[in-house]
Amino acid sequence: MKKASIILMVLFFGCKAAQVNTEDTRVVYMKKTPCMGTCPNYDISIFSNGNVVLNAREHVGMEGTFNAKLTDDQFASLMEAFESNDFFSYRDSYKSNKTDLPTTTISFKQDGEEKTIVDYDGAPQSLKDLEQKVDDLLELLDWKPAK
Repeated sequence: MKKASIILMVLFFGCKAAQVNTEDTRVVYMKKTPCMGTCPNYDISIFSNGNVVLNAREHVGMEGTFNAKLTDDQFASLMEAFESNDFFSYRDSYKSNKTDLPTTTISFKQDGEEKTIVDYDGAPQSLKDLEQKVDDLLELLDWKPAK
């Protein structure tokens, strides 16, 4: 009986821990830096359970930390966009000698593989489109102040 109780506890706590780790995995992260003008300054994290955290600093229409939730369709569409654009094949950085441009840093994690790209200038349009898809979430989601 004691042995069965121990096995049940291991299974219960082991499965619960695995579930928490899976749900809390950040799969997309994007940060936009300021410029001398009115460039948005924020970072956004999207987790595998559809939770989204926004840290809005300036020129975003709100300031502070906010939470939102993607629908299953929104999450699937976003993941499909990263996969179909073969995110892992992009260069690690796109830079130029131009000045006063904002920098977008974007990361994607899938199947244990993670890539971060720094886009200052010169990124291909397909990467810009992915950045815009994440950026569009600022207007699409129902943001609630974080507690």
